[in-house]
Amino acid sequence: MRRGTLEKSKGVKPKEAIGVTLEDKAVTRRNVVDEVLTQFKTGDRDVNKAVKLIAEGENGNQANMVQAFEQLSDVLCGIGHFGKAMDLLEAGSRQVPRDPTMHELIARVAFIMENFDKSIIHNKKAAEL
Repeated sequence: MRRGTLEKSKGVKPKEAIGVTLEDKAVTRRNVVDEVLTQFKTGDRDVNKAVKLIAEGENGNQANMVQAFEQLSDVLCGIGHFGKAMDLLEAGSRQVPRDPTMHELIARVAFIMENFDKSIIHNKKAAEL
């Protein structure tokens, strides 16, 4: 019987499971990302508050907001908080609903969480936009 890739990945650290990380991309972390992480570290893990902080910190610039969401999801997935990354991305996608990158990010995290139906739906949405 052939083993699936998910079974082969058991025991793999979360950072290795997501593939390319922020550090691998050699991209400077956005200031608002550090602000949200500080908010989370103090115990305030309200994603709607985090989304508001991102929108205000990026002055509503959608491209910068998407980059901040990507960086935050990389960090959160890197430490194994896949559910929190998904919550953040879903809340963020309401701020930038027609951005294909947001749907790709949601699809990636859904795939890691083994929610394949959701991953497929968001991959299709990303392709349509």
